[in-house]
Amino acid sequence: MQSTLSLTGVIESAKSCEVDRELEIGKRRGVNLLRFLDSNITEMLNSNSNSNSNSNSNSNNDLDKDVFVTRLNRIQWMPKKTHFANDMLPLRCSNANDKSLLAAPKDMRPASDEWLCSSELHLLDGAIQNQTLLETFKVRRSRGGKILRG
Repeated sequence: MQSTLSLTGVIESAKSCEVDRELEIGKRRGVNLLRFLDSNITEMLNSNSNSNSNSNSNSNNDLDKDVFVTRLNRIQWMPKKTHFANDMLPLRCSNANDKSLLAAPKDMRPASDEWLCSSELHLLDGAIQNQTLLETFKVRRSRGGKILRG
């Protein structure tokens, strides 16, 4: 991937992951997109904010930040854990036919939160280091009582 990918390009990459969400290639694309965003999201969003405020038509980012985040939050592109070391972990009850290796960020939490929300949400298979990325996808947002109650 290039380091100059636009916000629209990120959306398109996420959609290509979602198309192959039941295949290892889809998961690999998701892992690569996650790595790319973990390294570049701050710069991309800042660049987008600056170009919007300057009305620069040469901007590489043609989407509003809020539109970008909303769209990307709904696409199944983040790699989710499918195997767990602890057999006692309460796992999300999903359709038995669901063979997806990816999940949408809105349905995801970091693996470190497995005991808090594994019965209701998917767990990220990977790590996010970038605070902007964590905040952008609200990975650290508080959850309702149902999720904590299990």
